[in-house]
Amino acid sequence: MSQSIATSGSVVNEAGMSFEKYVALVSTTAEKTRVSSSQIGNAFKTIFSRISRSKDGLTTDAEMSDAEAALKSVGVSVRGADGNLRDISDTLDDLNKICIMQ
Repeated sequence: MSQSIATSGSVVNEAGMSFEKYVALVSTTAEKTRVSSSQIGNAFKTIFSRISRSKDGLTTDAEMSDAEAALKSVGVSVRGADGNLRDISDTLDDLNKICIMQ
C-alpha cells in the first residue's frame, strides 16, 4: 500500500481525491487483481495524470476520444449532462461499480 501511495499520492491529491478514498481504491484494486502495489500506483498515476491533463486542455482530441470511447464501452461516462468533464472520483466510482458487478 505504501508503495502505491508513494508512487501516485501527489498526483491523486492534485486531482482532488481524498486520501481515504484513494486507499480504498488501491485496496480494492489489489484485492481484485492481485497486482503489486507499485504497479497499481503507477497505473493510477498514469490515469490521474491523463485525466488532469484533459481537464487542463492539454490532451489531444484523439487522446480524449480514445479514453472516452474506452470508458463508454463499459458504460462509464466521463462527461456530465452539461458536456463538461465529471469529477474524477465520480467517474472512478462508476467504473468501480462496473468492475464489482463482473
